[in-house]
Amino acid sequence: MIAILFVLQHLSTAAIVYGKRLRAAYVLLSFSIFCFIYFIKPDTYDIIAYVDAVSYAYVFEPLFALLVLVFDYFTSDERTVIFLVQALLALFLISLSFSVRPNSRLIAISVIIFSVFFTLAVNNALRQGFSSFFLIVFSFSLINRKYLLCTACLLIATGFHLSAIAFGLVLWGVYLVFIFFGSEFLRFRSVSVAVSYLILAVISASGFVFIDLILSAGFYSNYDGMELVKERVPLFVKVVPIFFIFVISEFFLWNKKSSFSLLIVRHWRAFFILFVAVMSLDVRYSEIGARILFFYFGIDLVFQLYCLNHRFFKSLFASVFGSAFAINAWNVLGN
Repeated sequence: MIAILFVLQHLSTAAIVYGKRLRAAYVLLSFSIFCFIYFIKPDTYDIIAYVDAVSYAYVFEPLFALLVLVFDYFTSDERTVIFLVQALLALFLISLSFSVRPNSRLIAISVIIFSVFFTLAVNNALRQGFSSFFLIVFSFSLINRKYLLCTACLLIATGFHLSAIAFGLVLWGVYLVFIFFGSEFLRFRSVSVAVSYLILAVISASGFVFIDLILSAGFYSNYDGMELVKERVPLFVKVVPIFFIFVISEFFLWNKKSSFSLLIVRHWRAFFILFVAVMSLDVRYSEIGARILFFYFGIDLVFQLYCLNHRFFKSLFASVFGSAFAINAWNVLGN
């Protein structure tokens, strides 16, 4: 039932983009479905674990532990503590709406709170959600060449989740390669963009060497064998619809003139989905691949906001509505 409501919610949200005359009605419908879903949904997965872990929050990364301890000081109810953490993360993510034009902020808020990234972050991956928020600010800062702010955001992100180091390095790496090989050449040439995506695919495939080093070093030993758990949906099944959505949204941009900033975001997005697509072919990488897919959803949200700002509504519509079929979100919502 929740999965069906999630699809209807995204359909109404996507309709907001085109339904100028009925926009208020679509917004009301979308928010109504959103409230109903959150009213009936149960706690699932990591939220249950976070509630149980409030009393020993010191085991988490320092900034997340500090946040939990601060809220725990004001209330003795462990579920309330986690609710306050969820609410703060939700406010942080909603603040991303200020990255778009003032007359598009209502649509931006709708896109944000109904996104797969918001759903997964607020309802499951709290630590990585905070970390990814600061990595998103990091990406905006990198595009605008505010390198001091980039460094600060990366440090804060690492304080919430150690994986921020790897994601930050990848964002830097793709950005530098993009700059080095000539952004002006790529900007208005769709074939060149396609070739650069092919290069990213090759890099993604070769990234197995790096992943093998991580796994062999034991950094993710706690997750060994989790892909064998019966309740877990295989990574390949999760990736197929998301990759299909990626292709469609890129197709609508094929002959469009992308700005420097949007083109960088498109390359980040392409790298992460290609990387996860390759990883999904080997079940050993299911758990770490799911975590990379989560960050892809964060970059995809940035892509949606840029499409809204640049008025690329077809790509925005495809990305927003297509997100309704993210199996990750269905599971987290309690389907």
